[in-house]
Amino acid sequence: VVGAGLIGTSLGLALRRAWPDTHVDAMDASPRPAPAHAAAFHRVIDAAAPVPAYDLAVLACPVDAMPAWLDRLAALPAPGVVTDVGSVKRAPREAARAAGLARFVGGHPMAGASVSGPT
Repeated sequence: VVGAGLIGTSLGLALRRAWPDTHVDAMDASPRPAPAHAAAFHRVIDAAAPVPAYDLAVLACPVDAMPAWLDRLAALPAPGVVTDVGSVKRAPREAARAAGLARFVGGHPMAGASVSGPT
């Protein structure tokens, strides 16, 4: 999960609840410990670190940051499926095509209000 904010952490929690044996990492520009992170992710990695191998990557970062992330994800030897939780679809789709990611599926969550928190 790229982005350990409200939506990314909510997704991490849901993934860990649905598939407890699945390894879920987050990459974040400011990897800060938060109570919800311990339940949502095995680890929160600094965004400047190399991207680990993945089966599924979810971009839960700002839309304007997605093209750079799509390039980084596509650069791995065996890129997995990539989706996003952005509020727009054209820019991420075009950036995924430009990066050569054939396995990109645009998405859009219904996450509730920002004051409710990830839980």
